[in-house]
Amino acid sequence: MTAAVGLLTFFVILYYARIVAGQLRSQACDSLTSRLMTVNLAFVKHPSLKKFFYAEESLPTGEEDELLARLDALAGMFLDVFENYDMQSKSLPIPYRRSWASYIERMFASSPVLRQYLERNPTWYSEQIREWAERAQA
Repeated sequence: MTAAVGLLTFFVILYYARIVAGQLRSQACDSLTSRLMTVNLAFVKHPSLKKFFYAEESLPTGEEDELLARLDALAGMFLDVFENYDMQSKSLPIPYRRSWASYIERMFASSPVLRQYLERNPTWYSEQIREWAERAQA
């Protein structure tokens, strides 16, 4: 009888552990998506900045300090989201990981601003972030 109760308890705990794991994965996905949407809201307010991140537009020279500061801040925000993804990636579903890795590599490929920000601040980000940037340039 005690063994049966112990076995039943084990399966109940296993069941709830799976539920909690699923909830944590869902929260991680929601959190990452929310962070990325927050960064992308800058493009709603300042649509002219989008080309520097999605259309291979180089960092402007001789431009006003405000524009350069905005681009620098946005690059930092994007890289922080990528870093957050990297930290949580092992707990995410495999298809989600693949799409995020593809998105990050594409962002590095299409944004000299991101690459330059990372080059100026390499120790702020993980080795994985630097690898994605290098693969995007290859």
